[in-house]
Amino acid sequence: MAKTLNIDTKERIISSATRLIETRRIDDVSLKSIADEAGISKGTLYYYYETKDDILFDITDRYLGDLERAFVEWVDNSEKDTSTARLVKYVVSWGARATGRGTLHVYLANQAANGDSRLKDKFKEKYLAWRALLADRLAARIGDEDKARQLSALLLIVIDGVLLQEYVGIDDLNYDEIATLVLKI
Repeated sequence: MAKTLNIDTKERIISSATRLIETRRIDDVSLKSIADEAGISKGTLYYYYETKDDILFDITDRYLGDLERAFVEWVDNSEKDTSTARLVKYVVSWGARATGRGTLHVYLANQAANGDSRLKDKFKEKYLAWRALLADRLAARIGDEDKARQLSALLLIVIDGVLLQEYVGIDDLNYDEIATLVLKI
């Protein structure tokens, strides 16, 4: 029973910290505010996490894992049209569906890019896995592994660009046209 409680407490900490990061400047999120949001004592928080960076690592791991699971679930769903054109459109519009996660994604990617080597390694690991997964699914559809690898790399670049543009409020992107252009390339 204690193991379940530990998992529940750790999950509450991660969920609470995520909510705070999505609604506040990260500098305004303290370990105390995370403990308060989770409804636990600061001592209990320290039992699970020594630093805010440790919490951020677990948030990043969960966040990137959730994105990957959602993509795999969509692309492997035999009941959906997952043709190459539809797959590319889905991937291109991924960033637009960032409502509620745009702030978190931008913050975590910024932390990774600005010196948090554990986050950088986690992003690199996941991006390489996504690229390989996407290349595999595209190769099955287009029959050209080299082109599929290149297209998967381009699509991941597009996802991040779309996500950032949506995050800053650019909302006039036409995903059908972008996807069509990507397919022509």
